[in-house]
Amino acid sequence: MIPTNVSLIYAMTPNGFIGYDGHLPWPHLKKDMKRFRDLTLHNTVIMGRKTHLSIGKDLPHRENLVLSRNGLSLEDALKRATKEKIFIIGGSEIYSLSRPIVHTIYQTIVCHDFKGDTRFPFEINTKEWSLKDADMTTDENTQITLKFNVWERL
Repeated sequence: MIPTNVSLIYAMTPNGFIGYDGHLPWPHLKKDMKRFRDLTLHNTVIMGRKTHLSIGKDLPHRENLVLSRNGLSLEDALKRATKEKIFIIGGSEIYSLSRPIVHTIYQTIVCHDFKGDTRFPFEINTKEWSLKDADMTTDENTQITLKFNVWERL
């Protein structure tokens, strides 16, 4: 049985890039950051060690759990989580590892080509996932179009 409180949240370019040189490939996107904050605030966020290092600190007003090969495992983090909702926030290896237990995916497509070296690790297959919500907006600072999708496991 897949728990219904585990979600995955990420942003990617149309060609699947989620990272470049240890950081996001694009400039600060205010609307995407607001969506991320609004969804994850007062909940548990689970991330890999490299993602935590790229952020540079724990995210405020969230329970931060950081996975590592020689430390906290995904299974241990799920047991430790005390908040109602759990968000997997990266990186690529953690997204791949968590795929079997994720119920909801919050996806942002950053509609611009940026150079990248890390891709999102799997395709969203419509035999496994159903699109529950879709919205499009433009980031006012960069004029980059953002597609916000919400997918639920069938």
